[in-house]
Amino acid sequence: MKGYNKTIVCMIVLGMMMIPFGYTVSAEETTLQGGIQTVHLNLKTKPDFSPETTTEEAKEEQPPTAYTSELFDLGRTAEWTEIGTWEADGVQYDTTYEGSAKFNIWWVQDPNDSDDYYADVQYRWTLMLDGQDIAHFEDENEHNCEQGRGNPCEWTGSTGFNSTEPFVAGQVLSVKVEYVAYAKIYIYYDNATFDSGVSFDADAIYFGGGAYNSNQVSFDIVEAWSTNLNTAVDEYFVYMIVDSVTQANDGVTIGSGTEYNVGDSQITGQKITWPIGVNSAPSVTFSYSTNESDTASTLINLGAGTGGGAGDEESGGGILGIPGFSTALAIVSVGLIASLKRRV
Repeated sequence: MKGYNKTIVCMIVLGMMMIPFGYTVSAEETTLQGGIQTVHLNLKTKPDFSPETTTEEAKEEQPPTAYTSELFDLGRTAEWTEIGTWEADGVQYDTTYEGSAKFNIWWVQDPNDSDDYYADVQYRWTLMLDGQDIAHFEDENEHNCEQGRGNPCEWTGSTGFNSTEPFVAGQVLSVKVEYVAYAKIYIYYDNATFDSGVSFDADAIYFGGGAYNSNQVSFDIVEAWSTNLNTAVDEYFVYMIVDSVTQANDGVTIGSGTEYNVGDSQITGQKITWPIGVNSAPSVTFSYSTNESDTASTLINLGAGTGGGAGDEESGGGILGIPGFSTALAIVSVGLIASLKRRV
C-alpha cells in the first residue's frame, strides 16, 4: 500500500535585503547597471518559455495519461510520460549563471478520475542548452493533491548544473517535463500566480540610460531574454514612486533605447518613459511578476548622477549611472508570499 501525506507546512518570515548589483557593462556613452539575480522562465503557450508572465487566467492542461489500467481497473501500472517541451528565444548576450536550477509546477489530481487511486505523482525535468542536458532532476518522492480543480498544489524540485560555462549569445534554452502518476491530473501555467517553470541566478537583466526632469522619467532595460514590456506596464509589474506615492501608468510608452555593448553583443535597450514631470529623484519598482508573487522586485533609484545618458542636464535630469543610479533587491520569504498569491 502506498503512503500518503497531507501535511502542510507554513513558515512566515519577513526580510529585506538591499543588494547592490555586482558589476557594470559599458556602452559608448552610457553605463549599464546589472548583476546576478534570480530569473524565472515561465512555461507559456507551447512551445514558448520566457520570463514574461501575466495576470490573465492560467492555462489548464490535462497531460497524456501516464497509467495503464489492468482488468476492470483492479490495478494500474504507470510509466514516465512526457507532458511537453518548452523552448526560449536565443539568449541575446553571453549570460553568466550560478547556483542551482529550481523547478516548479502547479497541478491537481483530476477529481473525475477513480477515487480508488491516489495520483502518487513523480516529476522529471530536463533543462537543455541547444539540446544538450545542463540540469536534470528526477523525483524520488510521491506527491498527491486532491484539492478542487482550479485550486492546484505547487510541486518544487532543484538540482545543480552540469556546467558552469556561460550561455553564449544565440544559444537556446529548453525544458522537457515528464511525469508518472496512477491517476489523471491537470497542470496550470502561464500565470503570475500559477507560475510553473524554471528559475536560477543569472545576469539576465540590466538597467541604464535613464533620466528624470520636469517633463518625463525614463530608463532602459536590457534583457537576456526579451519580453513584451507593454504587459509589464499594463499589469503594474513596473511602476514609479514619487514622494512615496505610486504613480499611474497612464500614457507610459515603450520604445527603442540606447545601443549597448554587452560582452561581444550589441543590444538595443527597451526604453520605458513616464510622461510625468518630477522635481525630485523618483524610484521605479520592476519585476517580471506581481508584487504578491515570490519573484524578487528590483528597486531603481533615479539620482542626479553624471557621466552621460538620456538626461537633460539643463532641466535637472538625473542619470542611471554611477553614482546616480542604485539598485536593490526587495526579497520577502516564499512562506508569507504564498499566502498572498491567491489574491492575484
